[in-house]
Amino acid sequence: SWYFLNGQTLLKGEFESENKIDWVDIDSPRQGPYLFDFAAKTWSNVTDIQTFLKYQRALNLEECYLNLLKVFTTGWGWRGEADAEFLAALVMAYPLSQVLPALPFVHLCAERSSGKTQLFKTICNNKDTKEGKYLSFVENLFYECDYTAAGLSQKYGNTGIGPVLDEFEQESERYKSRVDSVCEMLRSNTSGGSQTTRGTKDGRHVTRLVNFMALTGGIYPIKSDADVSRFLELSLKTEAERKDPVFIVEGLLTPQQVTDMRYGITTAM
Repeated sequence: SWYFLNGQTLLKGEFESENKIDWVDIDSPRQGPYLFDFAAKTWSNVTDIQTFLKYQRALNLEECYLNLLKVFTTGWGWRGEADAEFLAALVMAYPLSQVLPALPFVHLCAERSSGKTQLFKTICNNKDTKEGKYLSFVENLFYECDYTAAGLSQKYGNTGIGPVLDEFEQESERYKSRVDSVCEMLRSNTSGGSQTTRGTKDGRHVTRLVNFMALTGGIYPIKSDADVSRFLELSLKTEAERKDPVFIVEGLLTPQQVTDMRYGITTAM
């Protein structure tokens, strides 16, 4: 079974056939051993979840991968020959990352003015960015640039959504403390997730499991001995003659292609 929770909207999906899922609305937060949190805020900016989930357009995996690769290589300059290929594969694998035996950790090391932030926002849900400015390929992946380990645990714990962490600078005095604390939390993700327990004002306790892949970015590479071996490093480079990446990739794909890819990647279909 598949479950899709967005605020107080809960749907359950069952496979009708090899390539089709039948989705039905569920009123109760208790489903077998699972208790869904109806108090959580909505995360998807899709106005009609049923229509989105019932889209059911089969995604051609090779075509999706090649389209992502075209966007990444056309809009941005890369130092490594295969860096854009790794990122395209990572984006497609994101919805399935939590069931992998080891979560992928990727750090995007980017020179100033290389378009790192624009790349991240092109990948992520653009609910918190200028509507329509970015292509937005993954509905349940969100851009973060001001965060703490505790905040990430509270926002993304016990969910199937995840962050892309910008300004991930271990060498910066301004960001080092928070990055080190996030790295400490992420180290547990490689072995089934990082579990935290916190007390509440009414005397109860809440346990959260943080289990998302790490896609981070910064000007400097990962330096900590405890973390450098955990991250695959990709590198962007600045090219003086290259125009604004968002402007360059604007017409590469049709709106229908972007919709097909967003549905297919988000639902792993």
